[in-house]
Amino acid sequence: MEPSLPTPPDPADAPDDKPAPGDKPAPALVSPRLAIVAAVVLLAAYGLAQWLSPTTVAAPPDAPLSLTLPDGARVELAGGARLSYARGYGTDHRRVHLHGEAFFEIPPGRPFVVETFNAVVTAEGARFNVRTWPQDPAPETQVTLADGALRLAPAAPSGDAVALAPGQMRRLSTGLLAPPEAVSLDDILRWRRGGFAFYDLPLGAVLHALRRRYAVHMEAPEGVLTRRRILFLDRPENVEAALAAVCRRYGLRYRPTAGGFILEEATR
Repeated sequence: MEPSLPTPPDPADAPDDKPAPGDKPAPALVSPRLAIVAAVVLLAAYGLAQWLSPTTVAAPPDAPLSLTLPDGARVELAGGARLSYARGYGTDHRRVHLHGEAFFEIPPGRPFVVETFNAVVTAEGARFNVRTWPQDPAPETQVTLADGALRLAPAAPSGDAVALAPGQMRRLSTGLLAPPEAVSLDDILRWRRGGFAFYDLPLGAVLHALRRRYAVHMEAPEGVLTRRRILFLDRPENVEAALAAVCRRYGLRYRPTAGGFILEEATR
């Protein structure tokens, strides 16, 4: 009698390895070594980004802030102003970007450059003031030289630089460079003593400055926002004292509202 051979398994009886409908596949396992490598790469990328990012210093809205840069240059920022500079400042370059207003005292050495939204200021061993608020109505860059050597040029590469003499102000707006004007540095720098210096500014820019200082809403009719005046104020006692002085100079009056103040034409 011949021995019987084993019966081969029926493929239909094999276990079904396919997931049942609705079952989620098991997550793939990540090796510890791969996880460590990924973490190191992420940390290196973050560190490089931090290393390359510029340094930014901001003054509080209601007070100036003094600082000394790595090369010894001294800067006083007006309330709400920001100054930034890239890595390598003082060794590879002396270039900063200003948003707002600041007074600079620059020791002699390689040229010191201040960039604004529309201008480039290049100084060598100089003391000077720069005012540049891009969000103002009819924004412009105002540069006033106390002493030293300074040149002002439009930010566009084709712009020609002009030199300033001590005691002069130059203004640059929408690519147009105004003629030099003789000004009082003491008046221009009243902001350093808690006051205001509004040199031929539209009322809209004046209200922006008051909002920054006092964090109070102010509005005025469109027809008067472009009105220009020259106004220098010592430290006002409060926002209403500042508004009263502005209204006298601009021929307006103000009244309080639930949300702040409204300026309107003064009645005769």
